[in-house]
Amino acid sequence: MRSLKWIIACLTLFGVSQSRTSLKSDPRSSTADVKGLARIALDQMLTNSVDTQVRIVRLFNETSDEYIWKGLGTCKDEYDLGVGKTTEATKNVILSHFVDARNDVADVADEVNTCEESFSRGGRWRQSPLSERNNVNVRFAKFTGERITILG
Repeated sequence: MRSLKWIIACLTLFGVSQSRTSLKSDPRSSTADVKGLARIALDQMLTNSVDTQVRIVRLFNETSDEYIWKGLGTCKDEYDLGVGKTTEATKNVILSHFVDARNDVADVADEVNTCEESFSRGGRWRQSPLSERNNVNVRFAKFTGERITILG
C-alpha cells in the first residue's frame, strides 16, 4: 500500500498544494489505505467543484461582457455535470467499480477543460476568469484518476 507521504509527494509534483494540505489535514488520511485516500481525494474534488460553481454564479451575476457571460453559462453546465460525475465516482469507488470511477473522474477533467475552452469560442477570445481554478481542478482530477488506477 502507498503511504500518505507518497500521495503528498505526488500532489506536490502535480503542483496541487491546496489539495495536498486538504488530504494531509483530513483526519481519515492518517489511517487510510489507497481506497480511503481516493475517497478523500474525491471528496476534495467535490468541494473544489462546488466552490467553483459558487464563484461561477457570482461572476455570472457581475459581468456585463456578453462573451464572458456565455462562457460562464457553459461553465455552469459543465460543473453541474462534473459534480454529478464526482458523486458517481465516489459511489463507484465504494462499490469497487474502479474502471467506472476512473472514467467518471476523466469525464470531470474533460468537463473542466470544456469550461476553460468556452472563453475562446464564439467569435471573440476572452481571458477565462476561472483559469487558475480550472487548472487546479484538472490536475487534481488527473491525480485522483491515477490513484484510482492503482486500485484496479
